[in-house]
Amino acid sequence: LSIEELKDALSQAEKMGVPSLLIGNGHESLIYKDMFEMVEAAVDNKIMDLLLFTNGHLLTKQVVEKILNSGITRVFISIDANTEETYNKIRVSRAKVNANNQSTRLASVEENIKYLLNVAKN
Repeated sequence: LSIEELKDALSQAEKMGVPSLLIGNGHESLIYKDMFEMVEAAVDNKIMDLLLFTNGHLLTKQVVEKILNSGITRVFISIDANTEETYNKIRVSRAKVNANNQSTRLASVEENIKYLLNVAKN
């Protein structure tokens, strides 16, 4: 849907008294270029509970700041494994590697989550 179609749907949702909006269940919400504009429209339309789903890869410091200042009330992060080896089998893409040519993708997600938690509690 276009951002205009989403805004229209959110306007209709307000009229129906919809209390919450789930963002990104089934895909990575942070790749949607208009996501924060959609969140702003949801807040403007009195959607009280905004739930964001992410795999954590795109939780940069800039994105974390936007999330915390946007009106999003809950963030759910999908972590598919607890070791780099298993994680890389499940999440196939260009891997970040360290100086020893070892993948650090899971470690990167873990650092993103730690940053989000640290900033959110302060």
